[in-house]
Amino acid sequence: HDRELGNVLRACERADKAAFFHRVTGFDAPVVGGLLSSPRRIALALECSVPEVGARMAAATEKPIPYALHQGPAPCQEVVIEADDVDLAKFPIQTCWPGDAGPLITWGLTVTRGPYKERQNLGIYRQQVIGHNKLIMRWLAHRGGALDFRDHMLQHPGQSFPVAVALGADPATILGAVTPVPDALSEYQFAG
Repeated sequence: HDRELGNVLRACERADKAAFFHRVTGFDAPVVGGLLSSPRRIALALECSVPEVGARMAAATEKPIPYALHQGPAPCQEVVIEADDVDLAKFPIQTCWPGDAGPLITWGLTVTRGPYKERQNLGIYRQQVIGHNKLIMRWLAHRGGALDFRDHMLQHPGQSFPVAVALGADPATILGAVTPVPDALSEYQFAG
């Protein structure tokens, strides 16, 4: 199952195509892969030309954008699953490559905020499933999420660090999460 899915996704990458799986055996959620697998596909997702992608990215880091956190209901918040209600086995999380330690969420958008920051940080960190509602996450010490965690633990030793993980997002937000923007700039601002 994982091997077949991997073969299909590699074939799609070679053909510069995305793959959409309407029905994955044993799961309710559809799966898509290869959306951002080439500069051409990224440009399509952002509704611009390939040269414009680089120009937009450069412009976004040159001119700071005022940050305002807007709170309120949004379609992405219609389904919220927390604590013991989480059952990761309900999601088609695959073991991506031979030799991986286990199933990995590879494109979960991890949202954090440190105690000294106005901005929210958005990053994509691989998360390995280790239980029905437990993951371990790998983030590099110099990335925004890890810096927020460090600052939180220094100010609030022993207290839990609030983290949200969003599965599925628009292409600009996904690209913002993987782009090394300055720490003072929110990835949401960059995506906008």
